[in-house]
Amino acid sequence: MRTEEEIPPGMVYDDFLTASYNFRYGVYGEIKKGQKYTVATFPKKGPSSYEVSVASKEEEEKRKKSEKFKNGKEYFVKLFLDPEVTHSKEGLIEGWLSKEFYPTEGTIKDVMVFGDVEGRLIKNNRG
Repeated sequence: MRTEEEIPPGMVYDDFLTASYNFRYGVYGEIKKGQKYTVATFPKKGPSSYEVSVASKEEEEKRKKSEKFKNGKEYFVKLFLDPEVTHSKEGLIEGWLSKEFYPTEGTIKDVMVFGDVEGRLIKNNRG
């Protein structure tokens, strides 16, 4: 069975990649420490969204103390996605953004079969 529904006027749905760029460029509001952002994504079974949580300055400092590499880490963020997108238990991605808001380090938590999957920016070819 196939159904079609109109997108409500004024409603915008973003895919994950578009939303990442939009977040970086302030489409959802100015990026501030201690702030949470909700991003509407394409619905599957009813309305759907994901949450981006930017850590407070205090949370950040506490987190940085346990970090091996400290350079390029300006904002600590947590993304809560649909677990189906990340193939993980909770859909949690944690990581660091630079002062220009590009990702420098991150971890997708509890990915099925693999456990935590980590990545770190090795080289930035921009500016």
